[in-house]
Amino acid sequence: WRYRHVPGFRFVTELSYRFIAEHRSFFYWVTRILWGKDIEPPSHRWTRSFFLRGLGLVYLIAFVSLAPQIAGLAGEHGIVPIQTYSDTSLLVMCWSGAALAMALIAGMLPVPAAIGLYVLYFLLDIAGQDFLSFQWDALLLEAGFAAILLAPFGLRPSYTQTPSTIALWVQRFLVFRLMLE
Repeated sequence: WRYRHVPGFRFVTELSYRFIAEHRSFFYWVTRILWGKDIEPPSHRWTRSFFLRGLGLVYLIAFVSLAPQIAGLAGEHGIVPIQTYSDTSLLVMCWSGAALAMALIAGMLPVPAAIGLYVLYFLLDIAGQDFLSFQWDALLLEAGFAAILLAPFGLRPSYTQTPSTIALWVQRFLVFRLMLE
């Protein structure tokens, strides 16, 4: 439609085509350098893998840094003690979260690891009360929920399957909210 109805569009596209056709070998090498020998349609493989592994690293830092503090903050004799959990259960949650985070970083069982990380951090967020009610804690929980939808199934999946449309839109909405806030 644009080719036929927009003034100047036909001229620009024909001129561009002629230029590329006359310099075909140059553009072949540019394409080869930028995309490699085998040109494949774009996928979310690497982005999804980096996101999940990076989130695993963030979770690992969060759980390891929370482990020495949680008993003093919300433990049995902490500043704001929570009656539901003992000091031991709080520490077990922290170290279990660290182990699950390492599994997510290694790409092992990403769906169970993402679910476990979300649940453990949510429970610690409740236990931590005022100490874990900052924006970054809420953002980590939101990103963790989005990761559950984005994670591929399997022991060590290859990330080649396209994620669901819902998972992609949840990710986009999360990035939109992060940029807006």
